[in-house]
Amino acid sequence: MLRAKLYFDLEKQCILSEVTDPIDGSFAVSQEEVHDNCMITFLIDTGEFSSSIAAKLEASEQVTEVERIDDRRLLVTKRSCGALPIIRRNHGKLRGMDRVSGSQRVFDILVFRRDDLKRIVEELNDIGTVSLGQLSPYSNTCARPRRSSSSRRSTTVRRRQARQKNARSCSKSPDRKRSDASPYPAIRPWSGPDSHRRGPRPPPGADPVRCIKSLQV
Repeated sequence: MLRAKLYFDLEKQCILSEVTDPIDGSFAVSQEEVHDNCMITFLIDTGEFSSSIAAKLEASEQVTEVERIDDRRLLVTKRSCGALPIIRRNHGKLRGMDRVSGSQRVFDILVFRRDDLKRIVEELNDIGTVSLGQLSPYSNTCARPRRSSSSRRSTTVRRRQARQKNARSCSKSPDRKRSDASPYPAIRPWSGPDSHRRGPRPPPGADPVRCIKSLQV
């Protein structure tokens, strides 16, 4: 897998270019999704210009929905100008935040093969000008390192030793004082009617609940 940073200058008319061009600086765009290869949804951090940008987006025919997430961020659904569908169609994956400033875009993407990246660049050149800023192998540093077989054996030995130690400590613990005296009052034999159907008196120390359930009625 490869990580590439693309610097793209869009030549097509786009409302996102129009609303950000007069403002000095760039805006962070994230959470991009492509719908039906022609519509896109994204989250843009507009900062202090949230109200003015939202008003311009809502007035555009290219935009179908604008939702204010908070004082800075807008969730926008609009007709795509072409760049994101090209990246997705060629198995590219957007990584992290992108940048928008007028007609200029910065895409940080992941691709599986060089051929995929080549097709992305070729198709982006049909709607603008693209240059490759950097290309490097991508490694997921968040992945959990695989333990060696010797480390796994050491862990198994330590666990076995801990279990043996616990077993020895339990065997050395003093026995509890046993008593045959039942904590419950003695049950006197029934001598009234149907006494022949009653069971025997439970032995000392027996569980009274279990004995009651075992009685014949």
